[in-house]
Amino acid sequence: MDSNMKMASEQALVSVIVPVYNTEQYLERCIQSICSQDYPNFELLLIDDGSTDRSSEICESWAKKDSRIRVFHIENGGISKARNYGLDRINGDLITFIDSDDYISTDYLSYLVSLISMDPDCLVASCNHFIVRGERMTPNVSDAPDPRLLTREEAFSEVLFHGCIDVTSCAKLYRRKVFSVLRFPVGRVYEDTWIFGDILSQTDTIVFGNQCCYYYIVHQQSTVRRKFSEKNLEYIEAAEKLANDALSCDPGLAVGAVRRVNHARLSVLQCMMDCPENWWPLRSRLRDEVLEDSRKYIRDPRTPSRDKAAVMLLRFGLKPFYFGWRLYNKLR
Repeated sequence: MDSNMKMASEQALVSVIVPVYNTEQYLERCIQSICSQDYPNFELLLIDDGSTDRSSEICESWAKKDSRIRVFHIENGGISKARNYGLDRINGDLITFIDSDDYISTDYLSYLVSLISMDPDCLVASCNHFIVRGERMTPNVSDAPDPRLLTREEAFSEVLFHGCIDVTSCAKLYRRKVFSVLRFPVGRVYEDTWIFGDILSQTDTIVFGNQCCYYYIVHQQSTVRRKFSEKNLEYIEAAEKLANDALSCDPGLAVGAVRRVNHARLSVLQCMMDCPENWWPLRSRLRDEVLEDSRKYIRDPRTPSRDKAAVMLLRFGLKPFYFGWRLYNKLR
């Protein structure tokens, strides 16, 4: 038995689930980064969610080159359905999700495994990430201790104030127990926000590592103007569920709960920049709700400065708010 095979036999099997839908431009890089891991004992489940470009062919080509890869072709149903399909077919004791247009560092799996191994009762480990916009790569900055073992209450607090723990399902490692029953909500957008309270409610601790091992690609269309649709309103509903999950854990998180819901309202308002006239009454109501509830948290030192700036501009009206939003997008 060679050294790699011996190492793999002594390590926990990690199931890597990658939903794939029309990402031929990025898919090779994503799969290559997974197959190049210094942690060899993993299985890669590529869930082709009804792709109409060359993504299916790319998946099959890689499966022929690496026996750790399994490819599944399903009818298009969205990222939640694809992830759930993968969860129903995993063999590993540990699980991670990667989006098919993103990629990871060579030590992504080994780093996350080392984090989750710090506490045998911990069900979730999270690493930091790079934000990639075109040629520009920015590390997500956190002043949290590295590594940091958080209680469930501390983790909820970090999420509510957009601290070191975020709701994204990627850049995390989960013990299989987390998804023994839990599944992603099919048909919903903002599925990560919707489900994260259910994830945290299962674990007493979560381990955070400040090392950036995940490369999150921000596409041009998501940074300039996102056209508003009624689906955007689901973000507020998802944030309200997350806030209620946090309050069920600790009523003392009330200030953060209000702040997180208000952040969702601000995000929806950003999308409503050029919304049709029939949505203007709702836009005005959301502005009023943001200004009213912001009084409960705006002076809290944990409130991000971008929140404070957004609320300040909103006090002067929607035009200054949208001017500031355009400027913010240009600067970042």
